[in-house]
Amino acid sequence: MLRCNSFLAVTSSVAVRQNRFDSLRKLGNAKAPTVRMTALVAFLSVTAFILRFHFTGIAYNHSDEPIAVGVVSGLLQRHTVDTNWAHFDLPAKFHYAQFNFSSYYLALAFFCELARDHSIKSMRLLSALLGALCVPLSFLLGKRLHSARTGFFAALMTAFSPQLFFDSLFARPDSFFALIYLIAILVAISSPRNGTRIFISSLLFGILAACKISALFVAPIPLLLFLVNREASDRYWRMLALSAAGVIAGFAAGAPYALLNPVDFVNGVLFLMGRYASGGGPLGLGDAPLYERLWYLAKFIIASIGPIAVLTSLYAYRRLSKEVLVIGSLSIISVLYLGSRGWFYERNFDHCLPVIYILAWIGISQLTELFSSAHRGVIFATLSTLALVPTAYFSYQLQYQILSGRYEKRVESYLARQSAAGANALVWPSIVYGDPLNAIRTYMKDKPLPMTVSFAWSDDQHAAKNISEFLNGYHAIKVDEIHDPFWLMPPCSIQAYVSMSYVTYRLSARR
Repeated sequence: MLRCNSFLAVTSSVAVRQNRFDSLRKLGNAKAPTVRMTALVAFLSVTAFILRFHFTGIAYNHSDEPIAVGVVSGLLQRHTVDTNWAHFDLPAKFHYAQFNFSSYYLALAFFCELARDHSIKSMRLLSALLGALCVPLSFLLGKRLHSARTGFFAALMTAFSPQLFFDSLFARPDSFFALIYLIAILVAISSPRNGTRIFISSLLFGILAACKISALFVAPIPLLLFLVNREASDRYWRMLALSAAGVIAGFAAGAPYALLNPVDFVNGVLFLMGRYASGGGPLGLGDAPLYERLWYLAKFIIASIGPIAVLTSLYAYRRLSKEVLVIGSLSIISVLYLGSRGWFYERNFDHCLPVIYILAWIGISQLTELFSSAHRGVIFATLSTLALVPTAYFSYQLQYQILSGRYEKRVESYLARQSAAGANALVWPSIVYGDPLNAIRTYMKDKPLPMTVSFAWSDDQHAAKNISEFLNGYHAIKVDEIHDPFWLMPPCSIQAYVSMSYVTYRLSARR
């Protein structure tokens, strides 16, 4: 009997140890994918920062950075938080009452003071850093809303999106805005019925509104997340008050003097609204009906993130959780409004792109489920590859061709060939800004013919119209052209600021 009991005790002990071993092994197997995924996202984030930092020294001919330098330098010199442009040393056409980008300028001033470096290099460094930080946040949001796999692909797209990449190279608020947007959503979904979380998330949306008033399109997200998760015991009016208080507090923190000077603030907003409605720039369809402008936006989105990602993001709506429905719908509404203005400016909806990427891979996952389990892996890999191709292509064009200077050298060679082709050669720097048609007509009035004329343009309708009207006065033959690496998509800020196309005509006689 004693031997039997001893045998049973030993057997029981071995069984317990085996169970513990099996439990630890299962835990280890469960943790392994998580560790690998975390390592991949960390690698993506570091790579994203290194690439962005590498290109922060490129030339950028736009007024954004002189304004940023003027405002931030003035804030630090005067030890003030008044971000009204009228009070700073800015170019004459920007020296008016305006609070645009206020919270970004305050954050930028804080960073420059912390780094003890007020140069444009330091300002660009912050944009690159914040742009890279959007990568892990996109992963966390995708994981929270759907799965780690969805989060990974959203992070991958965020890391290499040409639009997000380009806009994180300069002293502009795009990376700052996208980062705060992702953080605000993550805070809101962490506990949608918690009053403190609703207030903090709303406060972050208020900070965004102090940067760009268009943030009010997405500011209701915390309150709407509460409503779709609400239980009978929850007090709606209390949460509404907390959300409103958070937005107001955030706005006050990001633009305190806008509250003290409401007339200046409102006039600044109205000025920008009028500008974007005008269609005066090289981009968009300012004189077109709404449906044409929406089609322009659709073509840009399809070209930039690919038709597969667009279709699967729409397909995802057939079976979305309430949280994803709220976040996705408000983000898409924001894109539709901001992308359908007369002056198309895709930077205004940068912050919504990670959410669209998440929707795309939710849709891919849902499509994959329609197939048998034996084929799901292949189907998912195929759809994901097809969805990634446009981003990979345009990312290559942006980094390898444009930012590296290779396309610039091609343009120089092209213009040299045109110049050598005729005794009289003219390169018109841009056919889209100011009043180029009258300017070039005045310039050409007494010039001898024949002449070779090369126009720089963005493959846009405004320039095409100006070129056509100019050529009506001459006997002209197109002799050559060179398209910028982004000409396959509707014109956007990348073409307008760093990558122009050129077309050359031989003018033989006046009509």
